[in-house]
Amino acid sequence: MSVLFHWKWTNYVKDTGWNTHKYAIKDYNLTRDNELMYSLKPGEHIWAFTRWGEKTYVLAADLIVTKTVTPSPNPQYGLYCAYGDRQNSRYFNVNAQRNVEPLIKSLDVYVNKKGQTPKVRAMGSFSQGPPNGVRLLPTSRDEQQLIQFSSGLPVI
Repeated sequence: MSVLFHWKWTNYVKDTGWNTHKYAIKDYNLTRDNELMYSLKPGEHIWAFTRWGEKTYVLAADLIVTKTVTPSPNPQYGLYCAYGDRQNSRYFNVNAQRNVEPLIKSLDVYVNKKGQTPKVRAMGSFSQGPPNGVRLLPTSRDEQQLIQFSSGLPVI
């Protein structure tokens, strides 16, 4: 099982030191008030994306989980925390990417309760609020598409 994680831009900036133009990633962990975070097993992935600018979404990280904890060491973001493998997890350079929104909208996380994929779906509704900020990637095809998209992306 892997998940798609919306990383709010202001939190991304604070967590990575992006605004200093010198990335300062100290922690390889992500936290949210969503039980999916706690149910992740070692080796599973958290695919994090964030909004870059007004209308563009970019892939921010691929964290490979080593462990999960609750309560989180950083409760301001939520109760559940997943730690990433420092050697194999990747943080991507958000400055040098194409828009990941079309890919995200094509994933099975967008299928509604009736099994239908809406034609138009706002990314904001996908990612707003604690329960929606983390979504299960229900098929291996979803993860394979993210792997393919991320191959060759510059890392920080």
